[in-house]
Amino acid sequence: MPHFWETRRAFLRALTAPVLASAAGNWIDLFDGRTLDGWRPSENKESWKVRDGVLAADGLRSHLFYTGPVHGADFRNFELEVEVLTHPDCNSGVYFYTRYQEKDFPQKGFEVQINNTAGGEGNYRERKKTASLYGLRNMYKQFQPDDQWFKIRVSVRGKNIQVRLNEMLMVDYVEPTPPVIPDGMEHERFLDHETFALQCHNDGSRAFYRHVRVRPLPDNLATADPAPTVDDVFREVINVGRHNVPMVDFHVNLKGGLTLESALAKSRRDGIEYGILAAPDAASDRWARRMQHQPVFLGFESHSTPHSASALFDYVLSDSTSWTQTPAANVDREQFMDELVAHTVGVLEGEQLDIFASSTGATFSCQAQRT
Repeated sequence: MPHFWETRRAFLRALTAPVLASAAGNWIDLFDGRTLDGWRPSENKESWKVRDGVLAADGLRSHLFYTGPVHGADFRNFELEVEVLTHPDCNSGVYFYTRYQEKDFPQKGFEVQINNTAGGEGNYRERKKTASLYGLRNMYKQFQPDDQWFKIRVSVRGKNIQVRLNEMLMVDYVEPTPPVIPDGMEHERFLDHETFALQCHNDGSRAFYRHVRVRPLPDNLATADPAPTVDDVFREVINVGRHNVPMVDFHVNLKGGLTLESALAKSRRDGIEYGILAAPDAASDRWARRMQHQPVFLGFESHSTPHSASALFDYVLSDSTSWTQTPAANVDREQFMDELVAHTVGVLEGEQLDIFASSTGATFSCQAQRT
């Protein structure tokens, strides 16, 4: 005998089928702008309110699940679009292929991260930024400021998941068969079907949602891209990244036939974000401005420590050749190393550098604070 909820879902889909058929290919609103009709909050239900035509997530942890009549609240292939505004230190998210869960974070489905400036709680540092496909394809650069509306679009076609931030393609992930599921509580993070949810992560994470809409796509859509090869590297990128170790290659040069388009395609395929280095004759504000709307870090190389770096760049690579120098015979080695370490720390703290690379291949990194 079918489960009650499955029977109810089939009934609702039958009721809405004529409407959906007549609106095939059109966007359908999931939020009416006035009420929580069609949505079901979990645990701390008072954390969700409608204010001035927007969904406000403001309070203790709660997830707001879509349970309304559109497509029986059961989606397989689709385009989902939401407009979001965050306040500083906000951590939120958009879930798909999830199901209602009364407590804790959803164990089923995928999360698209919403986090522009939140750094984590307690001893936990959160490095996954807005538009990450959480735990599978993580983004580490902040592209969106708080207190401004921005758009997230999620598209699922067959085995392919794409995530766009303000029309910029951030994630283009093809799920292998069988799926590789990262460590953690989300043991049902694989392509399936079901509903959407919005996240109120914690008290103090204030997020606002509007224009929540969906465009259902045919269930039989196939994935155009080939399935990825699952080897140890593929698994380690997911498992290491899931544990908040940034998976970034900061030393990518567009030369030798490597174009920006092919670099971006490889970056998305491999799950490693890139830092694109400007050519020596192109390390200019003009080059950086042209690259501002690409999902990469921007950097340039310097063979001597620069006294200042353009705020349009994210980092500077600088060779610290003194690390490979041998102290003169009459110089105390311990004193030499102490002075060398002090010099390097001074560079990292005093210059506008994110990365200070030695010619030995060692890399030292720090966070640059810019205003």
